[in-house]
Amino acid sequence: MLKRSFGYKDRAGKATKPTKRSFRDDAKLKLIEQLAQPSSPPSAVLNSAIVTIVVGKDQRLFAAHEDVLNTSPFFVSAAKDALYTSASSSSRRIFLPDEEAEIFSAVLEFMYKGDYFPRLLHDRRRNTWVLESVDECSSLSP
Repeated sequence: MLKRSFGYKDRAGKATKPTKRSFRDDAKLKLIEQLAQPSSPPSAVLNSAIVTIVVGKDQRLFAAHEDVLNTSPFFVSAAKDALYTSASSSSRRIFLPDEEAEIFSAVLEFMYKGDYFPRLLHDRRRNTWVLESVDECSSLSP
């Protein structure tokens, strides 16, 4: 009799759909990759002079390294425009009376870490933006 030209092992498998991935999965993977990569040693940046920043009507004080502040064009121009009250390195102060301390705290955190929590995440299914919750962030920890 005739022999089959294809055996059982030569059959084509079922077509599979690619798994659906959400934007949150991509954000989590990106965060894990960033945490796994060795970053530049912070000691090089953190050896610069300390600048005191006076923020808001309540004159809340913030201390920041000059090299970190110089990553922002605003603070580079502030240094050039002499918003500092003293030229001596021991008492450099920048006054920002029209800013809010809570907002400046978030900006300063971003300047140091390169990231800010909570992140704003896009939910594509609902076409909305939501803030990342603490539970989502803690699930990333190994």
